[in-house]
Amino acid sequence: MTEAEMRERARDLMEVLRKFSSDQDPVHSVSYFSRQIRRLYGDQGLVSISLRGLEPGCYRVMRFLHQEGVGWEGFTDMMYAGPNAPIHSGGIVGEIIASGEVTLMRNAEITDDPVLGNQLAPYRLIVAVPVFNDGKALNWILYLFTDPHALTWREIEARMMQSNLIGNATNVKRVAKELRDATAWIQREIDDIAAIQRGLLPRELPALPGIDMAAMYETFDRAGGDFYDTFPLPPALESQSPRLGVFIADASGHGPSAAVVVAMLAVLLRSCKQPLDQPGAVLDYLSHHLLGHAVHNNFVSAFYAIIDPAGEHMRYACAGHNPPFVREPSGEVRCLARTRNLPLAVVSDNAYETIETPLTHGQTLVLYTDGITEARAPDGAFLEETGVIEILRQADGSAGDTLDRIVARLREHEAGGRPEDDQTLLVVRLT
Repeated sequence: MTEAEMRERARDLMEVLRKFSSDQDPVHSVSYFSRQIRRLYGDQGLVSISLRGLEPGCYRVMRFLHQEGVGWEGFTDMMYAGPNAPIHSGGIVGEIIASGEVTLMRNAEITDDPVLGNQLAPYRLIVAVPVFNDGKALNWILYLFTDPHALTWREIEARMMQSNLIGNATNVKRVAKELRDATAWIQREIDDIAAIQRGLLPRELPALPGIDMAAMYETFDRAGGDFYDTFPLPPALESQSPRLGVFIADASGHGPSAAVVVAMLAVLLRSCKQPLDQPGAVLDYLSHHLLGHAVHNNFVSAFYAIIDPAGEHMRYACAGHNPPFVREPSGEVRCLARTRNLPLAVVSDNAYETIETPLTHGQTLVLYTDGITEARAPDGAFLEETGVIEILRQADGSAGDTLDRIVARLREHEAGGRPEDDQTLLVVRLT
């Protein structure tokens, strides 16, 4: 072989290796490699044997490729038998596996094999090589030649190395494919959870006299641990306008487990046996029932308020949640008084206090989860309460303008970075 021919052969082999490495399908890539190796290194037959997941002494014949020219009646190629290929034992393959050694059979004459029949009859040289995975011979390759002197011992050593290197590369492809398939399945399940969770949120905010509202909900993952709800309640007096119930909550953590807890919370809230105009009693009920159903150490911070626009006041209870901001018509901003109450589902004997505070026309209430104030800039700095207060002072007080300004400032602060937690905002203004 001239140097030019050797260089051309090397380029050809590089292309084979490139395509093998880029093909993510282990079955297709092995079939391609087997065909190309036979083309490059001379014709040969090949049998691929799998022991994976089988009892000792048992095996599957996964591939049988005949040497070119062995086209007599009854000799056909089998490219890939599939994961449900028949399980065999005994025969020449069983003897090779039992030996556990590289097997060299020159001047072979194998006929009437109990498993392979006369498929090996044309071959005079059989070289059987184990392929190791995690230290165990889980596969064997049988190289078949009609010439009993087709390989030297040095070439057999090269086949040992080749078989194991390709075998391990193929195993990596197999594991990677299994991971991709498992990940895709998990993501579909998470998407379903996220769809269910979003279905628990209000489809639209209630339109009530004297109340202007806007809301924003973003999850860190496809499914998240934030939740909010708004619903009209009967007026305190028949002559007055309806009251508004507003609820916001944040389950510890995020992702599917937090989403499941939130789903439980939503169902409990909507089936609550306590009068919904008693915020403290409602939180007592939620905490008791969450604690009674194992939530695997998940706890939930929550804030629940009844806003009465006619009476110009608000009654609320807080379970370890961030106290909402109140923006005055003058632009001044304050936080509602912090309470020492624990989050929901922490202890069984906690009683949540109902607090009443004035809430008059022109004031704006901003409820949020800590994904807002703990949003990080690229340098790691939090937005913090001061960042939200600064924006509230600049807003005109309307629910839509207030929400839009906070969200814009939030995205500016994150500077394109991925949020580290779920983010929920609920803005209520008495008009």
